[in-house]
Amino acid sequence: MSVRHTDTTNLIQLASLARAQGIKELTVLMPYALEYRQMDAISHQARAQLEYSNENREWVRFTFTQDAETCQH
Repeated sequence: MSVRHTDTTNLIQLASLARAQGIKELTVLMPYALEYRQMDAISHQARAQLEYSNENREWVRFTFTQDAETCQH
């Protein structure tokens, strides 16, 4: 991950690495909220379903799908 890249790019890269390692689900604690457009881009580019919470802590949960057409959030 790089401070020179956007949060979106970093999370897409992290999701790609997790998928390559055979990880089916990944939860990332965030220091702040993501915007809807960021979550949409991440979901589509990472081919993952996203769950998001900002109740007590900001987190994003990736659930990796087999097919890019099944992405939802």
